[in-house]
Amino acid sequence: MAIVDYSKLPEHMRGAATRYIEHGICPGSFLTHCLANELVQAFAAADETNLAAMNEIVQWLYSDCPAVARGSKKNVEGWMASGGFDGLFNKAEKGASE
Repeated sequence: MAIVDYSKLPEHMRGAATRYIEHGICPGSFLTHCLANELVQAFAAADETNLAAMNEIVQWLYSDCPAVARGSKKNVEGWMASGGFDGLFNKAEKGASE
């Protein structure tokens, strides 16, 4: 059920991004800082591979990552608490069946 295009991300980031978006699983410190729009912390947590891929990651965040799942620490924490798309869809199905 891929609603989001992960192909624009560097291959090494796709698994973590998919788990985060689809299931609300914390993607690790670097990507969490990127999602939360914490630039200084993201650069501090980045390894050489992620530093080299920063432009691709930022472009993906802007054009493909759901806005509700990024932009601030509060949004990121809320997305993880909701269980990502799976949690939101399950909650919607449960509400529709009641």
